[in-house]
Amino acid sequence: HAELTHTLLKDIDGFERICLWASSHHEKLDGSGYPWGKKAEALDFNSRLLGCIDIYQAVTEERPYHPGRKHREAAGILYAMADKGLIDQAIVKDVDQVFAGYDGVDAPAPEPFGITHNQGIRGAKAPAEG
Repeated sequence: HAELTHTLLKDIDGFERICLWASSHHEKLDGSGYPWGKKAEALDFNSRLLGCIDIYQAVTEERPYHPGRKHREAAGILYAMADKGLIDQAIVKDVDQVFAGYDGVDAPAPEPFGITHNQGIRGAKAPAEG
């Protein structure tokens, strides 16, 4: 899906950086990632950040092939990957600090477009025409 993301976003004006970040989230600092095998010097901060967040979500979310893991276990996986030079150590520390308080509970989701959690998408009203 990383390469498909690049294909879908690359020709949209103004999305150049978003395309780069979104399509690089499986790259690793040592060049072992995909789809392009980029190394550390070719990965900017946001690409590295999305890579770490993607791994965190993948290991904490319940999947058909594994149960969702709690924060401490997920952080341990990220630190092990950072120790091997695969992902950014400083970003792993930040991810650990940010999500440590949510161990075993769902982090609050952002409320998009002013829609509250209780309203949901169906409860939202269309913006007034001006």
